[in-house]
Amino acid sequence: EYLKILNERHVRVQGVVSCDDQYEAFRPHDSEADIAEARNLLSGGCPEKPLLLFCGRLRQEKRIPLLLAARPPNMVLAIVGNGTDVECYKKLHNPAKGIVCLVEEMVPQARLRLFYKAADIHVSASDFETLGNTVHEGLLCGCPAIVQRAGGYISQVRDGQNGYLVDWEDAQEAQRAVKSVLKHELTSVMPLPKKAREAMDIVAEYASGHTSALAPLMVIVSYPAICLLWGMSCLYERFSLESTRAERMTDP
Repeated sequence: EYLKILNERHVRVQGVVSCDDQYEAFRPHDSEADIAEARNLLSGGCPEKPLLLFCGRLRQEKRIPLLLAARPPNMVLAIVGNGTDVECYKKLHNPAKGIVCLVEEMVPQARLRLFYKAADIHVSASDFETLGNTVHEGLLCGCPAIVQRAGGYISQVRDGQNGYLVDWEDAQEAQRAVKSVLKHELTSVMPLPKKAREAMDIVAEYASGHTSALAPLMVIVSYPAICLLWGMSCLYERFSLESTRAERMTDP
């Protein structure tokens, strides 16, 4: 989806390959006590209530009011982030009504990891995301996603598998998805598998556009290197996700 967006904007690229190094902060183990403390904070002192989490920039294009409008009355929506609309969300902060806004400062990744693990569902109504990094971060922490059916989210979420793609302007559709997740109907809460073939094709296409004598060597060297790195990344990611899932299943 990101490649499509770039092409639509007349940005010439061979392809898009994600780099897993940027997600390392979302793989470490956390104690049940730390996760419980994070949930208590995000829920405004009501950890027994279902907890929806939005994290990101606080700007108009994120369409956070749609999340507020679709939030079921018995659930808490935690809004975490900063941006141009910070003052607006400071005023909306009302834990007694299920709206918790932590918008005073940038949240470090280690703390954000705890927030993902503490939440029941990661939500976003943004309809212009290119990659949508928060979805991948949340899934690495075992947090399913219910996000807008648009942009880079489409490449990261499969309905009924690791979350749902919805139209947040349709509150009933969003609420049905929330209900399904809370009933544990998802089949695999983890990032979608990466495709090594896509990365190899990008390298091949790039090399084919260069007529130097080194081009064939580039392809020969790059193929096994990419396969090895991608394979190691997928194995490590799966091991980390299984560990996270096991932690969540043993939580009281």
